[in-house]
Amino acid sequence: MDRNLFGELEEYLSFIKQLQVGSSVFLYNTTNWNLYGPFETTSLGDKHIESHAWGGKFPAQIKVKPTGKIVSIHIDKTKGIVSFKGIYPDPLLGEDKVEALSSLFGQH
Repeated sequence: MDRNLFGELEEYLSFIKQLQVGSSVFLYNTTNWNLYGPFETTSLGDKHIESHAWGGKFPAQIKVKPTGKIVSIHIDKTKGIVSFKGIYPDPLLGEDKVEALSSLFGQH
């Protein structure tokens, strides 16, 4: 989080480019199955905003900033809010889902 930058595989660039400045976003860690947040975007998504970040492995990038105390929530607590495609959560959530997820983060 030192960079205030989220990165993902290039195949997710089209999703990241749909985000506007000020969009609510959360970080998903596939190692421990936790979501971290809350964050909001401070830039538009693009390829290689910081080309050397993560050794270039995650070129689809967007700048972010925390919007409160960063907390983690295990993905099990998001059932009914977050749906999955394989092991990854759906990358884009509707406004109602974002509000529900933000509410979960506010309870910690």
